[in-house]
Amino acid sequence: AGLALLIKVFIIAYGYLDWTYGIAIIAALTMMVGNAGALLQRNSKRLLGYSGIAHAGYILIGVACFSQFSTVSGQVAILFYLFTYSFTNIAAFYSLMSISLSTNSYSIQSYSGAFFTNKFASIVLVISFLSLIGLPPTSGFLGKLYLFNAAIKSELIWLVLFGVINSVFSAYYYLKVIKTLFVSDIQIDKYHNFRSYSLNIVLICTLIGILVLGVYPDPFLQLLESSISN
Repeated sequence: AGLALLIKVFIIAYGYLDWTYGIAIIAALTMMVGNAGALLQRNSKRLLGYSGIAHAGYILIGVACFSQFSTVSGQVAILFYLFTYSFTNIAAFYSLMSISLSTNSYSIQSYSGAFFTNKFASIVLVISFLSLIGLPPTSGFLGKLYLFNAAIKSELIWLVLFGVINSVFSAYYYLKVIKTLFVSDIQIDKYHNFRSYSLNIVLICTLIGILVLGVYPDPFLQLLESSISN
């Protein structure tokens, strides 16, 4: 809803003005603030919150491209990234919830060895974090690839470089959590035997979305292009 309002106000209502570089600067600052905040977090919910701010910056890259040329590729890049990020963020949130309900804590440190007691949620969390970083074969990789490609076509190469650098920074705090999951010196008795079938269904559906859109996105991209063209 916020993205739709932004497009309507800055691009449709005031389309005669060039908002490209203003939005590009806001995108760069948003990515930087989000990643800087996430780097300092020891609480998984707060980390995911600041991560969301950083990813809003990536979405704004697509908005900047749309504001300059209003191309189909820019619009497709925004929509595809929104869908991939939605699947990925839901998967990350609910896998963190599953692990946190087992440990009674949202502290990242409390997740040590979680893989050995909650394997499925840990695997989903690993894949979703790799997607948030933007690594293949996840949908997050293609989402960022299409955004950066649209930005290059819009001659915003500096913003692409800024986005790549921020992706590298984000890898630090995502991989830190992943590493914690596999720490072997754990106290098994600190974990509760938490199981939720409804939660697992959500994790399965979002995991399928992350992998399918990452490996075979063509039908979905064609659907987006035809919808925008019409």
